[in-house]
Amino acid sequence: GSLSERLGAAGYATGSFGKWHLGGEGFGPAAQGWKTALEVQKHEVPPEVSGSDGPRRTAEFLTEKAVAFLEDHRDEPFLLQLSHYAVHLPLSTTPELLEKYRNKEKVAGFPCLPEYAGLLEELDASVGGIVAAVDRLGLAEKTMIVFVSDNGGLVHDQGGKVYTSNVPLRSEKGTLYEGGIRVPAIVRMPGLVPAGTVCEVPVVTTDLPATILDLAGAPLDGHDPLDGTSLMPLLRDPKEAIARDTLFWHLPHYHHSTPASAIR
Repeated sequence: GSLSERLGAAGYATGSFGKWHLGGEGFGPAAQGWKTALEVQKHEVPPEVSGSDGPRRTAEFLTEKAVAFLEDHRDEPFLLQLSHYAVHLPLSTTPELLEKYRNKEKVAGFPCLPEYAGLLEELDASVGGIVAAVDRLGLAEKTMIVFVSDNGGLVHDQGGKVYTSNVPLRSEKGTLYEGGIRVPAIVRMPGLVPAGTVCEVPVVTTDLPATILDLAGAPLDGHDPLDGTSLMPLLRDPKEAIARDTLFWHLPHYHHSTPASAIR
């Protein structure tokens, strides 16, 4: 079963908000164990979805929905997945943020797109809002917050327009160089994860279900194995090791590159 199915069966409230992008009809989040599910794409939410007078910025709207979910389930165990559309193409941001970053000095050698910077600030504000809500509800000590990206930055689109830079990493999204597969990963849980520490052990996003199930004390069913490894030893002590020395990647399509695999 999926992470949400397993934790749902263990009595957790489960909520998925934002981009899903996994399979067609019948394979949405509600069919994969998410008891509360809201699929949203693009950077603006239309009034018929948001219930507002006009379009809403997606990052802000999703934050409101996620915070409401936290408030509704503050007295029970919960699993919240917030999948932002930011900072996906096509880029856009608010008029205020666009103006703010147009007026900032550019950094030599970098694209410095104001739309990209504004969108990133919208994402940052959302993360801050979620963390603040967890703290305000008195849940910080028993809530693990994980911030992670699904891929590295897209340097240029298929037409060749440049959007960002992954320097000092090589190449971009859709490749198996570090610019494609090395991503931001931050974990916050006071009392468990020592603040301000950095861990150099390479891990992969498929480790997250095993880690979360381990933290929750949910059984790892031997008949339904997971691809990942629990990162709990590393979270407690970044100098620790885990019982794995090899990671695998496979890119099965032609969207950015050609099908390829990598082993580290």
